[in-house]
Amino acid sequence: MKENHQSYQSLEQFVIQLNQDEQVMLKEILSNNGRMKKMSCTSIEDSPLLTTDEMEAIMQLFQSGAT
Repeated sequence: MKENHQSYQSLEQFVIQLNQDEQVMLKEILSNNGRMKKMSCTSIEDSPLLTTDEMEAIMQLFQSGAT
């Protein structure tokens, strides 16, 4: 569990460094991935950072070996 928490912290740092376009692309990749339920559509301006669910989905992708 601690290992996941560290990964989550690193991931959070990574996401924070992304510019807005990159975050939008990341959100699109996640929604196209099919692992995530459609999130309620809030605009990127309202929620610039990824949600916890989106972070979890990225973790799942990395852990499954997707690059």
